[in-house]
Amino acid sequence: MKLSKIGNLVVLCLIIVLFGVGLVDWRPQPVKIVNQYLTLIQKKDIENAYQMLYIQNSNSKVDLEEFRKRVDTDPLIEYVINGSSKINEKTYDVSTNINMDGWMTEHTFEVRKIEGNWKVVFD
Repeated sequence: MKLSKIGNLVVLCLIIVLFGVGLVDWRPQPVKIVNQYLTLIQKKDIENAYQMLYIQNSNSKVDLEEFRKRVDTDPLIEYVINGSSKINEKTYDVSTNINMDGWMTEHTFEVRKIEGNWKVVFD
């Protein structure tokens, strides 16, 4: 009787551990950032999506209003994140398929750690 209680307890603990492991998101933080960014674009939460950008080109004329126009012109229908490649400690490439205007297109996002925060690089 005592042995079966211990066996049941061991099985219960294994189930709890496996369930807990399944709930943890093990993807690298840059992949989570791209997912969050694309979700915000899809929901047309332009201000918060714009905050996630690092505008690399100092001559870029992409301000919030220009960014809003681009998102309104080419709405994001759906996306799939294919995976990521670590370039170095502060840079990842995140591979995606994006459906805008009804066509799935491959797109790679560069995600870079800037002042301690992960940002989607915008050229």
